[in-house]
Amino acid sequence: MTKLDARPTVRQIGIRQRSLRTCRLGRATELVFILATGVTLALSGQAEAQTWDGSTSGDYLIGTNWAGDAAPGPADAVVLDTAAGNQPTLAPGFSSVVTNVAVSAGTLVIGGNLSASTGVNVTGGTVQVGGGGSISGDAMTSGAGVLTLGGSMSGNLTNDGAASLAATKIIDGNVTSSGTMTNNGGITGTLGVTDGSFTNAGGVGGATTVSGGELELITGTNLGNLMALTVSGTGTLTTTAADTVGALTQSGGTIDGAATLTAATFGQSGGDLAGVVTSAGAKTLSGGTISGTLTGAGLATVQTGITTVTGTIDSAVTVGTGGTLRLDSATAVFGS
Repeated sequence: MTKLDARPTVRQIGIRQRSLRTCRLGRATELVFILATGVTLALSGQAEAQTWDGSTSGDYLIGTNWAGDAAPGPADAVVLDTAAGNQPTLAPGFSSVVTNVAVSAGTLVIGGNLSASTGVNVTGGTVQVGGGGSISGDAMTSGAGVLTLGGSMSGNLTNDGAASLAATKIIDGNVTSSGTMTNNGGITGTLGVTDGSFTNAGGVGGATTVSGGELELITGTNLGNLMALTVSGTGTLTTTAADTVGALTQSGGTIDGAATLTAATFGQSGGDLAGVVTSAGAKTLSGGTISGTLTGAGLATVQTGITTVTGTIDSAVTVGTGGTLRLDSATAVFGS
C-alpha cells in the first residue's frame, strides 16, 4: 500500500543577498529567500558599527565620511576612534538617530540633535554640544573622556571623566559624578557626588548626596529650598557661596566653608561640621564633631552618642538620655 504524504512541499529555488545603502539611513544586509510558492521572505541582519574616517569632509551626514560609505542610521552604532583628519560635525538643524555612540579619540561636535537609544559613551576625546544642539539619551564619561554641554541633554549623566553644563542649559535627568564637573545650568533630577570635584553654580531639582570627593557651592548655586542634602562617607561639602536646602543630614565627611548653609532641619550622626549651618527647625545630634558654627532658633538635642563641640552651638541645647555633649574635648555634659 502506498503511503501518501499530505504535507505541502515547499522548495527553496533561490537565495540572494543584497546590500542596502543610503547615506542617511545607514547600511543593512538582507537575505531574500524565494520559495516555490512565489512568496519572497526577507530576513534582515544586524547592521554593522559605523566608524568615522572623515575621508571626504567633516559633515556627519555624508556617507563617504564613514568606513562603510553610509551615514549611521537608527540600527547603527557610531564609533569615533581617531583624532586624525576631518572630525565629525552634526550641523545645526539636523538630527541623527542611532543605537549608541562610542568616542575614544577625536572630537564629535553636535549642533543639531543626536539621539542614542542606549547612550553616548565617551572614554577619550571630546563630545561637544553646541548652544542649539542636544543629546537625547544617557551619557557616560570615563578616563580622558570629556563632555561639554553648551546645549542640553535629556537623560542621565554618569561622569567619571570631565563634564560641564553651560548657563541656561538643562540636563533633564539624574547626575552621578566621580570625575570633574561644573554645573552652570540646571539638573532636573538628583545629584550624587561620589568622588572627584563638582562645582555647582546652577540649580538641582532633586536631592543631593555627597559621599566622596568634594561638592563646592559657588555664586549662583541653588540646591533647592525643599530638597534634601546628605553628606556621608568621605565626602566634603564646601560652601563658598550661601545656599538653602531642606533637610540637611550628616553621617560622615565634612561640611566646610565660610558662607552660611541654611537648612530646614539638621541631623548629625558623624563627620565634622566645620562650616556654618543655620536651621530654624530641629537640630538632632547623635555623634560627630562641630568645629564650626551651628545656629538657629530651633532646639539642638543631643540624643545618643558623643557630640564633640570645639566650635559653637548658638542655639538652646538639651542632652537626652544616652547622649553626651563633650565641650572642647575636656568638659562633658551627660544626659540623664
